Amino acid sequence: MKLDNIVLIENRLKINSTQIYLENIDIDCEEFYVPVGDYTQTIGFLKFKQIAKKGCFELSSLESPDCHNPYE
Repeated sequence: MKLDNIVLIENRLKINSTQIYLENIDIDCEEFYVPVGDYTQTIGFLKFKQIAKKGCFELSSLESPDCHNPYE
């Protein structure tokens, strides 16, 4: 996956908050997960869901490391 555009929108939902969007992603799915942590341990997964237009994904949640395995 290659990222062309990362969009950060300040104060969108609440004061001092930021929403993250990824645009022009060339994948064919409704959602994808990105593991976060260091090289020894995953501390959770960032869940991105496709929104209004194809190839545009919004960071929708932080999933715990013991949630279902998003890669299975």
